[in-house]
Amino acid sequence: MTDTSVKEKQAFIEAQFKNLGVTSTFLLPIIAFLGFKAQDILPFLFGKESQFMVLPFQIIVWAVIFVYYSYVLLRIALFLNKKQTILLSLAVEALSAMVLNFSLIPGYGLVGLSIASVVTGILMFFFIIFSLAKDGIRIPLYKSYEKPVIATMGLTLVLHYVDSWPFPLILFCSIVGYCLILIITCALDK
Repeated sequence: MTDTSVKEKQAFIEAQFKNLGVTSTFLLPIIAFLGFKAQDILPFLFGKESQFMVLPFQIIVWAVIFVYYSYVLLRIALFLNKKQTILLSLAVEALSAMVLNFSLIPGYGLVGLSIASVVTGILMFFFIIFSLAKDGIRIPLYKSYEKPVIATMGLTLVLHYVDSWPFPLILFCSIVGYCLILIITCALDK
């Protein structure tokens, strides 16, 4: 492997993780807001009859994070021509989805489906990380979304303490609070 191709590969990986960090800035607070405020959002959008969907929605919304991060890691594996990693990752996802769906859906219904989806996403995510790390690819997860995670934790505190406020006011305060916390964490970094 030439020095240029090593540098190109490293530049591609760094660009993917930089994009991951930027996307996490928006993805994490949206997921947190949807997860913590589903009991207000679903009836607001679909009426009171949607109340039975709140718990499954609150669970399954967290799967989005792992599915997206797995997608980015699979793109890196594809760029690096790691076909075996991609194939095995998809096999892990398919097998775990089948086993978990067959075992959880009959007893738990929509909640079981949600749990199976989240666990499947987590298993695939960690399998890809393990496979790429085994091949010597450094995965700077902490560096990629340290600030969005800290700001999202602040957002969850805001959501916890403003639970009795009207929904539009909670939405506004959440957006402003998240932006302020993100600005503070970025300013402290410099």
